[in-house]
Amino acid sequence: MSQKQGINWSVPQNLGYPINTQDDQVALFITADGQKGYYSLEQDTGERYKKSKLVEITLPNSLQAKIQATTYLKGIVTDAKTQQKLSAELELVALKPSQTVGKFLSDAKTGQYISVLNTSGEYALFVNKQGYFFKSLHFDFSQTHALDKVLNISLEPIQKDAKEILNNIFFATNQWDLQPQSTTELDKLVVLLKSNPTLSVEISGHTDDVGKDADNLILSQKRAKEVMNYLVNKGIPSNKIKAEGYGETKPFVPNTSDENRKLNRRIEVKFL
Repeated sequence: MSQKQGINWSVPQNLGYPINTQDDQVALFITADGQKGYYSLEQDTGERYKKSKLVEITLPNSLQAKIQATTYLKGIVTDAKTQQKLSAELELVALKPSQTVGKFLSDAKTGQYISVLNTSGEYALFVNKQGYFFKSLHFDFSQTHALDKVLNISLEPIQKDAKEILNNIFFATNQWDLQPQSTTELDKLVVLLKSNPTLSVEISGHTDDVGKDADNLILSQKRAKEVMNYLVNKGIPSNKIKAEGYGETKPFVPNTSDENRKLNRRIEVKFL
Protein backbone atom coordinates (compact mmCIF):
# COMPACT_ATOMS: atom_id res chain seq x y z
CA MET A 1 0.00 0.00 0.00
CA SER A 2 1.23 3.49 -0.90
CA GLN A 3 -0.66 6.66 -0.06
CA LYS A 4 -0.34 10.05 -1.67
CA GLN A 5 1.23 12.72 0.55
CA GLY A 6 1.11 16.10 -1.17
CA ILE A 7 2.74 15.52 -4.54
CA ASN A 8 4.68 12.45 -3.39
CA TRP A 9 3.80 8.87 -2.46
CA SER A 10 4.68 7.00 0.72
CA VAL A 11 7.04 4.02 0.61
CA PRO A 12 4.96 0.94 -0.40
CA GLN A 13 4.24 -1.52 2.41
CA ASN A 14 3.07 -5.11 2.19
CA LEU A 15 -0.28 -5.33 4.00
CA GLY A 16 0.33 -8.94 4.97
CA TYR A 17 -2.09 -11.80 5.47
CA PRO A 18 -5.08 -12.00 5.13
CA ILE A 19 -5.06 -9.05 2.68
CA ASN A 20 -2.04 -10.39 0.78
CA THR A 21 -1.97 -14.13 0.11
CA GLN A 22 -0.26 -16.44 -2.36
CA ASP A 23 -2.97 -15.60 -4.93
CA ASP A 24 -2.49 -13.12 -7.79
CA GLN A 25 -4.38 -10.10 -6.41
CA VAL A 26 -4.48 -7.04 -8.65
CA ALA A 27 -5.46 -3.37 -8.31
CA LEU A 28 -6.57 -3.00 -4.70
CA PHE A 29 -9.05 -0.12 -4.40
CA ILE A 30 -9.98 1.33 -0.99
CA THR A 31 -13.31 3.14 -0.55
CA ALA A 32 -13.27 6.76 0.57
CA ASP A 33 -14.36 5.87 4.12
CA GLY A 34 -11.52 3.35 4.43
CA GLN A 35 -13.83 0.49 5.42
CA LYS A 36 -14.05 -1.64 2.28
CA GLY A 37 -11.53 -2.86 -0.25
CA TYR A 38 -11.90 -4.30 -3.75
CA TYR A 39 -9.41 -6.18 -5.88
CA SER A 40 -9.30 -8.44 -8.92
CA LEU A 41 -8.34 -12.06 -8.26
CA GLU A 42 -6.51 -13.35 -11.33
CA GLN A 43 -6.61 -17.12 -11.91
CA ASP A 44 -4.91 -19.16 -14.63
CA THR A 45 -7.34 -21.41 -16.53
CA GLY A 46 -4.57 -23.71 -17.72
CA GLU A 47 -4.79 -22.39 -21.27
CA ARG A 48 -3.70 -19.09 -22.78
CA TYR A 49 -6.30 -17.18 -20.80
CA LYS A 50 -6.87 -16.05 -17.23
CA LYS A 51 -10.14 -15.42 -15.47
CA SER A 52 -10.76 -12.61 -13.02
CA LYS A 53 -13.05 -12.40 -10.04
CA LEU A 54 -13.90 -9.13 -8.30
CA VAL A 55 -13.49 -9.54 -4.55
CA GLU A 56 -14.93 -7.31 -1.81
CA ILE A 57 -13.34 -7.33 1.63
CA THR A 58 -13.96 -5.51 4.90
CA LEU A 59 -10.70 -4.05 6.09
CA PRO A 60 -9.55 -4.96 9.60
CA ASN A 61 -9.78 -2.13 12.14
CA SER A 62 -5.98 -2.07 12.45
CA LEU A 63 -5.70 -1.33 8.73
CA GLN A 64 -8.58 1.14 8.67
CA ALA A 65 -6.64 3.23 11.19
CA LYS A 66 -3.78 3.58 8.69
CA ILE A 67 -5.92 4.75 5.78
CA GLN A 68 -5.92 8.50 5.20
CA ALA A 69 -9.36 10.09 5.06
CA THR A 70 -10.34 10.95 1.49
CA THR A 71 -12.59 13.84 0.55
CA TYR A 72 -13.38 15.52 -2.73
CA LEU A 73 -13.85 18.97 -4.16
CA LYS A 74 -16.25 19.38 -7.06
CA GLY A 75 -18.39 21.96 -8.82
CA ILE A 76 -19.34 23.67 -12.08
CA VAL A 77 -17.52 26.51 -13.88
CA THR A 78 -19.71 29.11 -15.66
CA ASP A 79 -19.57 32.54 -17.27
CA ALA A 80 -20.73 35.05 -14.64
CA LYS A 81 -22.71 37.06 -17.22
CA THR A 82 -24.30 34.40 -19.44
CA GLN A 83 -24.16 31.31 -17.17
CA GLN A 84 -22.63 29.40 -20.08
CA LYS A 85 -20.73 26.28 -18.96
CA LEU A 86 -16.98 26.73 -19.42
CA SER A 87 -13.92 24.57 -19.92
CA ALA A 88 -11.28 26.12 -17.66
CA GLU A 89 -7.91 25.21 -16.19
CA LEU A 90 -7.96 24.53 -12.46
CA GLU A 91 -4.95 24.36 -10.18
CA LEU A 92 -5.15 23.11 -6.61
CA VAL A 93 -2.44 24.40 -4.27
CA ALA A 94 -1.68 23.33 -0.70
CA LEU A 95 -0.74 26.50 1.17
CA LYS A 96 1.40 25.21 4.06
CA PRO A 97 3.86 24.53 2.55
CA SER A 98 2.93 26.05 -0.81
CA GLN A 99 2.90 23.35 -3.48
CA THR A 100 0.69 22.40 -6.40
CA VAL A 101 -1.12 19.13 -5.71
CA GLY A 102 -3.27 18.91 -8.83
CA LYS A 103 -4.01 20.41 -12.25
CA PHE A 104 -7.14 19.51 -14.19
CA LEU A 105 -9.82 20.83 -16.58
CA SER A 106 -13.54 21.39 -16.23
CA ASP A 107 -15.68 19.68 -18.86
CA ALA A 108 -16.35 21.78 -21.97
CA LYS A 109 -20.05 20.77 -22.17
CA THR A 110 -21.09 20.52 -18.53
CA GLY A 111 -18.53 22.78 -16.84
CA GLN A 112 -18.08 20.10 -14.18
CA TYR A 113 -14.83 19.32 -12.37
CA ILE A 114 -13.81 17.05 -9.49
CA SER A 115 -10.62 16.55 -7.50
CA VAL A 116 -9.89 14.01 -4.77
CA LEU A 117 -8.16 15.21 -1.61
CA ASN A 118 -6.50 12.83 0.81
CA THR A 119 -4.34 15.31 2.70
CA SER A 120 -5.82 17.66 5.30
CA GLY A 121 -4.94 21.36 5.48
CA GLU A 122 -5.58 24.71 3.82
CA TYR A 123 -5.90 24.90 0.06
CA ALA A 124 -6.18 27.50 -2.68
CA LEU A 125 -8.01 26.79 -5.92
CA PHE A 126 -7.12 28.89 -8.96
CA VAL A 127 -9.33 28.87 -12.06
CA ASN A 128 -8.05 30.27 -15.36
CA LYS A 129 -9.56 30.78 -18.80
CA GLN A 130 -8.36 33.11 -21.55
CA GLY A 131 -10.49 36.24 -21.72
CA TYR A 132 -11.60 35.93 -18.08
CA PHE A 133 -10.28 37.20 -14.78
CA PHE A 134 -8.82 34.29 -12.84
CA LYS A 135 -10.76 33.16 -9.79
CA SER A 136 -9.07 32.31 -6.52
CA LEU A 137 -10.79 30.43 -3.72
CA HIS A 138 -9.60 29.43 -0.27
CA PHE A 139 -10.89 26.57 1.86
CA ASP A 140 -9.91 24.47 4.84
CA PHE A 141 -9.80 20.67 4.77
CA SER A 142 -8.31 20.25 8.23
CA GLN A 143 -9.35 17.24 10.30
CA THR A 144 -12.17 19.24 11.88
CA HIS A 145 -13.50 20.27 8.47
CA ALA A 146 -12.99 17.04 6.52
CA LEU A 147 -16.22 17.16 4.56
CA ASP A 148 -16.85 16.77 0.85
CA LYS A 149 -17.11 20.25 -0.62
CA VAL A 150 -18.97 21.73 -3.57
CA LEU A 151 -17.59 24.95 -5.10
CA ASN A 152 -19.45 26.33 -8.11
CA ILE A 153 -17.34 28.97 -9.84
CA SER A 154 -18.40 31.98 -11.93
CA LEU A 155 -15.70 33.65 -14.01
CA GLU A 156 -15.89 37.36 -14.82
CA PRO A 157 -15.04 38.37 -18.41
CA ILE A 158 -12.18 40.86 -18.55
CA GLN A 159 -13.87 44.21 -19.14
CA LYS A 160 -14.09 47.68 -17.64
CA ASP A 161 -15.36 47.80 -14.02
CA ALA A 162 -15.12 44.03 -13.55
CA LYS A 163 -13.71 43.23 -10.13
CA GLU A 164 -12.64 40.21 -8.17
CA ILE A 165 -11.67 39.40 -4.59
CA LEU A 166 -8.20 37.94 -4.10
CA ASN A 167 -9.00 35.24 -1.56
CA ASN A 168 -5.43 34.06 -1.03
CA ILE A 169 -3.73 37.26 0.09
CA PHE A 170 -2.71 37.02 3.74
CA PHE A 171 -1.61 39.53 6.39
CA ALA A 172 -1.02 39.16 10.11
CA THR A 173 -3.56 40.90 12.36
CA ASN A 174 -3.16 44.70 12.20
CA GLN A 175 -0.12 44.30 9.91
CA TRP A 176 0.43 45.04 6.22
CA ASP A 177 3.44 42.87 5.38
CA LEU A 178 2.48 40.16 2.90
CA GLN A 179 2.75 36.65 4.29
CA PRO A 180 4.70 34.10 2.18
CA GLN A 181 1.65 32.06 1.11
CA SER A 182 0.32 35.17 -0.70
CA THR A 183 2.90 34.94 -3.49
CA THR A 184 1.15 32.15 -5.40
CA GLU A 185 -1.88 34.31 -6.09
CA LEU A 186 0.07 37.50 -6.64
CA ASP A 187 2.27 35.81 -9.23
CA LYS A 188 -0.86 34.71 -11.11
CA LEU A 189 -2.05 38.32 -11.08
CA VAL A 190 1.33 39.36 -12.50
CA VAL A 191 0.93 36.87 -15.37
CA LEU A 192 -2.61 38.15 -16.06
CA LEU A 193 -1.51 41.80 -16.17
CA LYS A 194 1.51 41.06 -18.36
CA SER A 195 -0.69 39.16 -20.83
CA ASN A 196 -3.13 42.12 -20.94
CA PRO A 197 -0.71 45.10 -21.06
CA THR A 198 -3.40 47.62 -22.00
CA LEU A 199 -5.31 47.04 -18.79
CA SER A 200 -5.13 49.30 -15.76
CA VAL A 201 -6.29 48.11 -12.35
CA GLU A 202 -7.21 49.40 -8.94
CA ILE A 203 -5.97 47.44 -5.93
CA SER A 204 -8.30 48.15 -3.02
CA GLY A 205 -7.90 47.27 0.64
CA HIS A 206 -10.85 46.67 2.97
CA THR A 207 -11.24 45.93 6.70
CA ASP A 208 -13.97 44.88 9.11
CA ASP A 209 -15.54 47.25 11.67
CA VAL A 210 -13.32 46.31 14.62
CA GLY A 211 -11.20 49.21 15.88
CA LYS A 212 -11.17 52.90 15.08
CA ASP A 213 -12.36 54.06 11.66
CA ALA A 214 -9.21 56.12 11.05
CA ASP A 215 -6.91 53.22 11.96
CA ASN A 216 -8.80 50.85 9.66
CA LEU A 217 -8.55 53.31 6.79
CA ILE A 218 -4.77 53.62 7.20
CA LEU A 219 -4.35 49.84 7.50
CA SER A 220 -6.36 49.21 4.33
CA GLN A 221 -4.32 51.81 2.43
CA LYS A 222 -1.02 50.26 3.53
CA ARG A 223 -2.15 46.77 2.56
CA ALA A 224 -3.27 47.91 -0.89
CA LYS A 225 0.04 49.74 -1.33
CA GLU A 226 1.97 46.62 -0.29
CA VAL A 227 0.23 44.58 -3.01
CA MET A 228 0.91 47.31 -5.55
CA ASN A 229 4.61 47.36 -4.62
CA TYR A 230 4.83 43.60 -5.13
CA LEU A 231 3.35 43.91 -8.62
CA VAL A 232 5.67 46.78 -9.54
CA ASN A 233 8.70 44.82 -8.31
CA LYS A 234 7.60 41.99 -10.62
CA GLY A 235 7.64 44.27 -13.65
CA ILE A 236 4.13 45.76 -13.84
CA PRO A 237 4.33 49.50 -14.72
CA SER A 238 3.33 51.65 -11.76
CA ASN A 239 1.18 53.86 -14.01
CA LYS A 240 -1.06 50.83 -14.66
CA ILE A 241 -1.88 50.35 -10.97
CA LYS A 242 -3.78 52.48 -8.48
CA ALA A 243 -3.83 51.53 -4.79
CA GLU A 244 -6.77 52.63 -2.64
CA GLY A 245 -7.82 51.91 0.93
CA TYR A 246 -11.47 52.04 1.93
CA GLY A 247 -11.25 50.86 5.53
CA GLU A 248 -14.61 49.57 6.74
CA THR A 249 -16.72 51.75 4.41
CA LYS A 250 -17.45 49.06 1.78
CA PRO A 251 -18.27 45.79 3.56
CA PHE A 252 -18.75 42.73 1.37
CA VAL A 253 -21.23 41.31 3.90
CA PRO A 254 -22.70 42.77 7.13
CA ASN A 255 -20.25 42.79 10.06
CA THR A 256 -22.53 40.60 12.17
CA SER A 257 -20.25 37.64 12.93
CA ASP A 258 -16.59 36.66 13.09
CA GLU A 259 -16.99 34.74 9.82
CA ASN A 260 -18.47 37.78 8.06
CA ARG A 261 -15.74 40.04 9.42
CA LYS A 262 -13.17 37.63 8.01
CA LEU A 263 -14.80 38.00 4.56
CA ASN A 264 -14.72 41.79 4.85
CA ARG A 265 -10.96 41.80 5.49
CA ARG A 266 -9.96 41.54 1.86
CA ILE A 267 -8.03 42.79 -1.16
CA GLU A 268 -9.94 43.42 -4.40
CA VAL A 269 -8.81 44.03 -7.98
CA LYS A 270 -10.89 46.16 -10.35
CA PHE A 271 -10.28 46.80 -14.04
CA LEU A 272 -10.33 50.50 -14.94
